[in-house]
Amino acid sequence: MQQRIIRIIDKVCIRILLVVLGLAIAEFFLRILGFTPWLDTQASRNQDLLLERDSTIGWILRPHASGVVSTGSIMRDETILPDHSRRVTQTAPDQNAPTILILGDSVIYGWGLDDDQTFASQLAKRLPTAKVVNAAVPGYGALQSLMWMKRIAPALKPKYVILGYAQYFFQRDVGALNWAIISSTNSPSHNAQLPYAEMNSGRLEIISPKPYFLELPGRTLFATSRIFETLLMAGPSLMRTRNQLEITKEIFRKWHSEVRSINAVPIVLFWNKDESELLLGTFLREHKIEVINCKHPNQGEPSTLIPNDGHPSAIVPAYWAECVGARIGEQIK
Repeated sequence: MQQRIIRIIDKVCIRILLVVLGLAIAEFFLRILGFTPWLDTQASRNQDLLLERDSTIGWILRPHASGVVSTGSIMRDETILPDHSRRVTQTAPDQNAPTILILGDSVIYGWGLDDDQTFASQLAKRLPTAKVVNAAVPGYGALQSLMWMKRIAPALKPKYVILGYAQYFFQRDVGALNWAIISSTNSPSHNAQLPYAEMNSGRLEIISPKPYFLELPGRTLFATSRIFETLLMAGPSLMRTRNQLEITKEIFRKWHSEVRSINAVPIVLFWNKDESELLLGTFLREHKIEVINCKHPNQGEPSTLIPNDGHPSAIVPAYWAECVGARIGEQIK
């Protein structure tokens, strides 16, 4: 009996050793292939300075005075007001002035630019009789922009609501795996907590923010833990991604309804050289959403980008402001 117990223990130990050896070999080859554990980065520390957690939307801007690091080690004139919007320079101080509410992601927010270089500030210069509010938030897609607008628009009572849109919003709005990985890599918690949408019995369902990955043991030490987490979420992500166009259209239906409910004009600004307008332009126009195409003719060339960053340089939002201002300027007067 004793020998039998010893043999069972030996078999268990051997199997444990084989599992450990297999994991060690897997870890070795994953590291050679360039895979890493969830690691803290300068980007995550910068993001923690700029953003604060929100249980409904995922995150909002953290109020702060100018000078917070936003791009590498460069200090920017970047001010977030107590209402969590970014400061717009030279906008109309009159409380009765028609309000233009700007929504979007880091590009529309003006990542890497000074306050007076952003699209919102440039538009305010061109439309001096309007009050422009820069409510764009880095990392947002159409869904989070909709959720944020519902929270802030009733008090602002805007005349226009402009959403700067790019095709990569598809991935953000459905919580695609690659977007969750990017968000987790740039998150101090090493885990994305973002809302996303899916179709449930033909209806749009918004999933509240929660840890995207399962947080397996050793996730900040071993690449194997990170890979297992990724594989576990790949299936559900793929199902949502397959329906991303349908989901996006449902989001825009809700967005149109919310904007019209506050007697504002919904406008979608296509700024990027992608297929956004080809995929959504007809649908938006059919649903009485105004479409403005302001793609810079040289968008993507080095002169239009912030060096070592990839976000648009100041000449691009200036072009958008001229384009949008020409379209709605007469109606603002």
